[in-house]
Parts: sequence; C-alpha cells; structure tokens
Amino acid sequence: MPPTSEPLIVIGVCLTSNDSTASVLVVQRRRAEGELSWQFPGGGVEEGENEEAAVKREILEETGIIAESSERLGERIHPATGRRIAYWHMRYAAGEPVLGDLDDLRAVQWIPVGDVAGLFNTEVFPPVAKVLARCMADPT
Repeated sequence: MPPTSEPLIVIGVCLTSNDSTASVLVVQRRRAEGELSWQFPGGGVEEGENEEAAVKREILEETGIIAESSERLGERIHPATGRRIAYWHMRYAAGEPVLGDLDDLRAVQWIPVGDVAGLFNTEVFPPVAKVLARCMADPT
C-alpha cells in the first residue's frame, strides 16, 4: 500500500453474547457533510501507540466499554473515505455503553449481529462479515 501522511485508523468490532444472541457495539457518528452514520467504534493510531492499544483506547473513549483484543482481521482502503483502515475483532470485557464526550458522536448501543448489514452505508469488509457470521452461527 502506498505510504500516507494520515494516521492509520483502527476499527474495533466488539462482540458480546449470551446463550442465544450475539451483539456488536456500534456508534452513530455525524459526518462532515452533516449526515448521521452508524459505524463500529474506532479512530486514529496516535504517535508511539500500537494498533492494539489504539483500538482498545478508541472503544473506551467512544463508548465506555472495556474490550479485549481477539485478532487483527485485516486492512483495506475504505471505499467511502479513502482512508487506510485496520479492523480488529474485539471481545467485551466490562462496562456499560456510555456516549463518549466527542463532538461527532450521537449514540452508542449494542445491536444484534444480524442487523449490521442493514445499518451501515457501505459494504461490510469481508473478514468482518466472516466473524459476524461465525458469531451468529454460534453466539456462545
């Protein structure tokens, strides 16, 4: 991939489940154009920070949720923003969703994994879709 001056963006696909239902954490963000968009929580990797630390920090700052990393799912240039994005599969560890004190955030909530595709404005990155499908098949 070509080098970029913009920081890498890390996205946390944070999952939790009970005996029969799997849920994923999402935030509603106001875009520069003013429209609202549902997304997985995430943001830029800061200087001196590794991806794993950044994704944990971003989830905590945006949602109040403490998450543990499971695996890095891959990287792509986002089709809508053109930004370099790294996706991480995260597991819920503790906390209740609380909207972070960031100007662009409007809502945070857990949604059923099966509702993700209909909520987002762009196609779900295929490695993320695989994790969500696996979680729907076996929520435990």
